[in-house]
Amino acid sequence: MTDPDYKTASDKEGLGEPLPDIDPEFSLSDLLSTKDVERLEDRMSILLGTNTEIVDAEALQSDQDRSYPVRYQICPVAYLVTEAPPASAKAATDILESVLYQASRYRLAAVAHHAIVLQDFDELQTKHERLLESEAKYRDLAIQLEQRVKDQVDQIELRQRQVYEAEKLSALAQLGAGVAHEINNPLGFIQSNMNTGKTYIQDIMDALASLRQGETMAKVVESFDLDFVLDDLQTLMTETIDGVVRVSRIVKDLKGFVSAGTSTRQPIMMNEVLDSICNLSHPLLHEDIRITRDFGKVSPLMADKAALCQALYAIFLNAIQAIEKEGSILIKCYEDSQTIFIRIEDSGSGMDNATLAKIYEPFYTTKPVGTGTGLGLTVCRDIVRAHQGEIRVTSSPGEGTQVRISLPVTN
Repeated sequence: MTDPDYKTASDKEGLGEPLPDIDPEFSLSDLLSTKDVERLEDRMSILLGTNTEIVDAEALQSDQDRSYPVRYQICPVAYLVTEAPPASAKAATDILESVLYQASRYRLAAVAHHAIVLQDFDELQTKHERLLESEAKYRDLAIQLEQRVKDQVDQIELRQRQVYEAEKLSALAQLGAGVAHEINNPLGFIQSNMNTGKTYIQDIMDALASLRQGETMAKVVESFDLDFVLDDLQTLMTETIDGVVRVSRIVKDLKGFVSAGTSTRQPIMMNEVLDSICNLSHPLLHEDIRITRDFGKVSPLMADKAALCQALYAIFLNAIQAIEKEGSILIKCYEDSQTIFIRIEDSGSGMDNATLAKIYEPFYTTKPVGTGTGLGLTVCRDIVRAHQGEIRVTSSPGEGTQVRISLPVTN
């Protein structure tokens, strides 16, 4: 018998009230839904090779032949109606009884679980309300903390940008005089050539006017010395073009350094960047410093060009300033195992261990007042790390300094 208040397995809304008996008597509909019975009938028909029907014990007609009882705890809860041989039918009923047994175990476990849940519901609901109150409290605290952290991060990023700009302005100040000299030289002879060319053009115009007035060509050429004028004018134009190309190259090199307003990463060729750094630094070199460039074949690097220019220029500038009189600077670039390696090595005064330990400290500098901000290597390290790279510095007093940078090649 079944509890009249207990919902059957076909009821998908819930389990209903728990059974009062710990070992209840189940009917077929308590243990299997209509769809489950239909699926079992299909599979039994396949196994037995004949049409098979599973009928609830209470619905079995008294005149139905070839029916075999399917028992749960001794009592038949269903009958297997089939034309299969008795031995096969008996085996099928054994399988069905195993299915009903497992279904009853699951059902009893679900009922027990449901009873426990109902008993603890009030306590759980109270705890849940307290948890919601606590969660709301901590959510408000988390929002406040998140805002405070965001404000602090914004302040740190602002200060960092100011530090970078301060270092860049310091570097640009040192670049300014040298670059101005490099640009003024070609501009000077360009202006001189253009003035001379203007005079030559006037001579040519005068010569043409003489020809229109009937003067002979030979006399006009001799009178205005046109052979020399044309030959010298061609030389002046060649020199002028060379000067324009020189200025254009300087501006191009400088553009990569000062375009830090945009930090978009783009594919760059490291050898070209190093060439630009050398070109921009050339006015700062005195005659007794030798520069050696050793560039191997490297892959394009996805990077912030302006930031890397700033970092490499600061390192190169340190190398120049470390050489008081005569010396050399080696710049090497190569690629190995999807990593670009850059080495800048000078033969300058070098550093002792105490100085070497402080090189990344902000505002620490060994240079005279007014010649350095103490931010160069600090900014260099941050820029290299922002590109997932590493920077290492080794030095000995009187033996120079070596800076090694490694940058992974990323797609």
